[in-house]
Amino acid sequence: MPKILLRNFRNNDLEAVCRLNYLAFSDPNLQDGGTPEAGAYRLRSLTSMRMRVLTRLFRYRLEMIVAEVDGNVAGFVMLTGRDRVNMNTLMVDPQYRRCGVGATLVQETFQRAQSLGYPFATAEVLTTNLPSAKLCEKLGFEVFDTFTFYETPLPLSQPAEYLLGNRVAVRPVREGEQSAFAATEQTLVSAVDLHVRGSAIRFYYPSLYRQLVDHREHKQYQAWAVEKDGQRVGFQYLHSSLGNPKGTLTRPMLPDAHLNFLPSILVMAGDWFSELGKHTLRIEVPADRPHLIENLFSWNWQPSVEWLCLVKWLDSGH
Repeated sequence: MPKILLRNFRNNDLEAVCRLNYLAFSDPNLQDGGTPEAGAYRLRSLTSMRMRVLTRLFRYRLEMIVAEVDGNVAGFVMLTGRDRVNMNTLMVDPQYRRCGVGATLVQETFQRAQSLGYPFATAEVLTTNLPSAKLCEKLGFEVFDTFTFYETPLPLSQPAEYLLGNRVAVRPVREGEQSAFAATEQTLVSAVDLHVRGSAIRFYYPSLYRQLVDHREHKQYQAWAVEKDGQRVGFQYLHSSLGNPKGTLTRPMLPDAHLNFLPSILVMAGDWFSELGKHTLRIEVPADRPHLIENLFSWNWQPSVEWLCLVKWLDSGH
């Protein structure tokens, strides 16, 4: 086994880390629907001096760890968050896989998160990324959620009956609707998921830090309240980023009783993304929404990638 040196990211590591990003996209089992260019742009943005100043100013955790072997950057991982921490962007150079680089990086994130007082750390892994999934299982991660992205080409081409009698209106969310959002979310999301991942309200009502980061990353988004005949029936968040040809709807905050309104939401989302020049519309759907999944299949949407949401408990209470 090679000797692995762990250290914090340095500015002159950027090109080597971006190279790892491109290598990851060359593996079909690691492709998540984005592009290597978008991934590299995000890495450059996150590692910039301006971003590091922002994270310190807003007390946001952003730790970037490099694994070095024989003077070469062999792996990289980030630990991000504030109230919760997430391990993400774990990448290992193919020539150093099965050498303990990934496990060493993950263990280091555990130690740092625990030393900072966090009770758990989270991660997301593609189900096709079997080595990472097995590694996380070996290191004590537990699955607390699974979700799949379903896709369809833009512009949408659906028959008229797709919307018959089910048209809705959307508008930006308003201040004062947070409690209504929370009540809707609690009926659709498990208590464990809310405890570990936190509420999605942070996307609908982003903090100043989040707004600054989204602006820097050229993220385009909408946070909608959905209304039928003047009555609010749900919420929907949609977003895309620079260099990504796909527009994404996050998990619909739409109860099963109102799923007949989803086609209208999809059409309006498709129109907006088409105006932005996107070629594909995708929607994030958790495994515990079978009626929603059935509807998407009936509308000829296709599953693309599936993710495992993992948690590693770091305190003695679990």
